[in-house]
Amino acid sequence: MPHFRSLGVNVPVVLCANKSDLSANVDTDRVVVEEMRPVMDEFKEIDSCIRTSAKEHHNINEVFFLCQKAVIDPIAPLFDSKESNLKPACVSALQRIFYLCDRDQDGYLSDKEIHDFEIKCFGKSMSDDDLKNIKQAVQKYSPNSVSEHGIDQDGFVLLNKIFAGKGRHETVWIILRTFYYTDSLSLRDSFLHPKFDVPPYTSAELSPVGYRFFVDLFLLFDKDNDGGLNSSELSALFAPTPGLPHSWLDSAFPSSTVRNEAGHITLQGWLAQWSMTTFFSPATTLAYLAYLGFNPPDPRASTTSALHLTKS
Repeated sequence: MPHFRSLGVNVPVVLCANKSDLSANVDTDRVVVEEMRPVMDEFKEIDSCIRTSAKEHHNINEVFFLCQKAVIDPIAPLFDSKESNLKPACVSALQRIFYLCDRDQDGYLSDKEIHDFEIKCFGKSMSDDDLKNIKQAVQKYSPNSVSEHGIDQDGFVLLNKIFAGKGRHETVWIILRTFYYTDSLSLRDSFLHPKFDVPPYTSAELSPVGYRFFVDLFLLFDKDNDGGLNSSELSALFAPTPGLPHSWLDSAFPSSTVRNEAGHITLQGWLAQWSMTTFFSPATTLAYLAYLGFNPPDPRASTTSALHLTKS
């Protein structure tokens, strides 16, 4: 293992103690505690350890399962074994997921938001006891991350760090893949850029559900209820995206749209900006619908349901 580290090799490792039949009288639990566990603690890149015997066909299927799991759900893109910490790209992805699941944008995942998150990712709700245990696990390492409001962003990231550090990185991968992340922790191209052709003599517009999404987004982030989005509110709104669309920057946004006396973007200006973007570049609108967490009414549909075509 030190040699692999010196070479900078970053591959999943399954530590296999073969020919266990030669030490049939050895207590397996003792071997795990005294031999395997110390090695795994020292070399975090080791995905798992197992004792096998080809002669007795002991744990043969299991070791291939562990190898398959190490490749399908690799720890390397998620976790820095030397630093015992999540890698920056993984942290960024989890922070975006937290943002999308924090439906009321109060900075916490409430019990209901956690239950909704569990159903979305794992297809079932979490029991009250499991939720209590999770909160206790987070509170153990970060007492301020859990309150009566729920679990904050740091606590959510910490929870996934605990999963990865304890060899439950398949749980982290299920979460990431549910939110359309690839193995390189980028968003799927088909998710950001679904097929949407605009034939000649037609143009793209926001559909009613598309308008509703942008209206709700505006109202959610207008925290001071002054009827306008100020710079800090805009920054918070675009947090899960790469930033303002390039076309907006080129047109000197926000001065290019309708603003109130304080210089804040009004709902009319906000919708006008997206209408213009959709007309000139529907691909840009589709990408930002994905970044911002648009959920189509039909789960089988894509972000294209937020747009429709009209004849010019």
